[in-house]
Amino acid sequence: MIAYVEKNKPYLDPDLDLRQLSELSGIPSHMISMLLNIHLNRNFYTFINTYRVDEAKKLLSSEGSREMNILTIAYDSGFNSKSTFNMVFRKLEGMTPSEYRNKISSNLQYSHN
Repeated sequence: MIAYVEKNKPYLDPDLDLRQLSELSGIPSHMISMLLNIHLNRNFYTFINTYRVDEAKKLLSSEGSREMNILTIAYDSGFNSKSTFNMVFRKLEGMTPSEYRNKISSNLQYSHN
């Protein structure tokens, strides 16, 4: 299941739910739930949002990300609202997406000096 998610990136669909992931991956939904709960100690949305935040971090630290606004990055990462994006990002990373981008850009400037 993890290989499927990492290869096909279904988390970029903001409407993805457990049923859809089951249909896309061919893995019964009860098996996905069991795998997530028992082996990863996560629920479906925490699992999916972790991938979405990782995608957002790639976008925030990419060349030219300064030209992208935070809402665009949220949507491109699979979130369907800025408030959810900010809340989940802060919960997982301990800072807002804007703070993360500022930290990354200041680290890049420092490393080039």
